[in-house]
Amino acid sequence: IARPLTHSLLIATATKMRYGSLASASPPAVRRLVAWLAMTTPPTPLDLSGDGGCLMTTLREPLPTAARASAGVYATVRFRAALADGTVLHDSWEGEAPPLQVRVGAEPSDAALGWDLALPRMRVGQQVRLECGPSYAYGDAGAPPLIPPSSPVTFELELLSVREIWRDMRRYAEIWGDT
Repeated sequence: IARPLTHSLLIATATKMRYGSLASASPPAVRRLVAWLAMTTPPTPLDLSGDGGCLMTTLREPLPTAARASAGVYATVRFRAALADGTVLHDSWEGEAPPLQVRVGAEPSDAALGWDLALPRMRVGQQVRLECGPSYAYGDAGAPPLIPPSSPVTFELELLSVREIWRDMRRYAEIWGDT
């Protein structure tokens, strides 16, 4: 319902502005309309897997200059994992659980396959929701007793920081000398 209403409002406003019948169509009014449209239009999930098995929805955009989690870096991630029935498996936003550090693009993977698809597309400060089918979460076997077999899992990820391992190794060599 929100999209047709949004679309019709945009067309009506553009029509009134074009023909001059909207006296208050100043740039601030247009900015308010655009801001309202951005708030009322639901984000569109991005199909990371190509088969609908791993969908990523951005919940919070990063700054444009934020570092990207490219292959070979260590990413510090705060996350929440929940089953389809709402059972929370892990929540590092609440309690004493620290954020998790994973190596992006590691073989074998440090995380679920859905994370391997999502992290290289994320920037520091970005928060996303990943809706992962069983093959992109814990597989057909699951992880009994906590995760039943063939369970879809929803993750919320926030990329807190990235750290290049090569930069750390160069710094170590500068401090201690190359032996």
